[in-house]
Amino acid sequence: DLTQRFDFLDLQKTKEGRYELATDQLGRITLDNVERFASLAGINGLYPGLNKAFLSELLSGTPQTTLLVQPQSFENVDDPHNWFATLKAAALDRRVIHISYQKDSSQDTEVKRYQGLEPYKLVHNQGVWYLAAGHDGNLKAFTFSKILSLDVTHASFVPETRHEHMLEQEDSIWLNANKKEVVLKVAKAE
Repeated sequence: DLTQRFDFLDLQKTKEGRYELATDQLGRITLDNVERFASLAGINGLYPGLNKAFLSELLSGTPQTTLLVQPQSFENVDDPHNWFATLKAAALDRRVIHISYQKDSSQDTEVKRYQGLEPYKLVHNQGVWYLAAGHDGNLKAFTFSKILSLDVTHASFVPETRHEHMLEQEDSIWLNANKKEVVLKVAKAE
């Protein structure tokens, strides 16, 4: 839900189903705030010339008849246990966690318990949130919505530089140091 994810913005839902800033918040958010938010949300390249004049026009509240933005789909992250914030805090404080996780296989659905995970980051990739965590010396990705239980321990961990570097360099959620190139050739049917 947008109001939970962006509660720091004090968004209000209109009768038309759009979101807008509360009027008492107007003027408090700077262009730098908007640019940072756009970058974090992955939409910084969506609008050409993101400047004060463009933002004023965009946020003026008047109907935008010349712009139509059709949003990309994303996973609705229902978070009744507030685990998103808990995982952010655990990653920031470098606390070891344990989770129960819903693994999907082609034959059945299995619940697996992961002990001693080292949370690094929550990663949003192509509409889905993942937990990037160290486990048994490897960096793994866990789909946030498949986490069934979460325990944060008092034990701490020292982050591995190679994991942090991999997260900085990686452009997908497939966290593997040994990448393999696959070449697919397609020939026309005769």
